[in-house]
Amino acid sequence: MVRSRASIKGRSPAWFRASRRNMEAVAKFDFTASGEDELSFHTGDILKILSNQEEWFKAELGSQEGYVPKNFIEIQFPEWFHEGLSRHQAENLLMGKEVGFFIIRASQSSPGDFSISVRYWPFPTQTAKAMR
Repeated sequence: MVRSRASIKGRSPAWFRASRRNMEAVAKFDFTASGEDELSFHTGDILKILSNQEEWFKAELGSQEGYVPKNFIEIQFPEWFHEGLSRHQAENLLMGKEVGFFIIRASQSSPGDFSISVRYWPFPTQTAKAMR
């Protein structure tokens, strides 16, 4: 299926814009491309996500690029990223960790920005706005 520019407009979520260079996804199902701009893949394949396009992601598999349906893949978030945690929840989660552990999460006070909470000494945790 060929997509026009008008059909792929839309702003990517903040988590995607910030982390897309390292985004990976695992294929949940086989997908056979039906258009020249789509990318075929098999269950278990690891895809590198290049951009977010409404119901599709542009992805790379090996040396090939193309569009893949979002519902056929599962995004693999890094262990340190917790989009929906509050500051209090992040700090509680870090209390059981060693000094130096950190969590990056979506900012509650500044939508579109991120906060980082770090297990820190001599204080239990420290939270700050993550700068881009």
